[in-house]
Amino acid sequence: MAHAHDDRCPHLGAALSSGAVRNDVLVCPFHGFAFDGTGTCRHIPAVGSTGRIPKVMALGTFALQEPFGFIWLWLGQQREVYPALPFFRELAQDWRCRMDIVDWPVHYARVIEN
Repeated sequence: MAHAHDDRCPHLGAALSSGAVRNDVLVCPFHGFAFDGTGTCRHIPAVGSTGRIPKVMALGTFALQEPFGFIWLWLGQQREVYPALPFFRELAQDWRCRMDIVDWPVHYARVIEN
């Protein structure tokens, strides 16, 4: 299941995108804080397995939906009910996609432009 969280550890602001996901737990690359899919901190190495984890050590999360084979991310304020997702007629037909991973040593804007 996909999750989306802020890219900053609540401890010292390290970029969590540089961390690792281990057993569906996001681990901060700086001090090893571990967060579950809800953004709750489940482990702080410095307090050990029996130490208390402060509730403020939680990640901001973003709402996700996964219809049509895509992940849709809501960047706005959390809500009880979200707007309906658009449906593109092309998705109802037999369609295919292709993904290539290419390393281009340029700014991302140059890639989009070209």
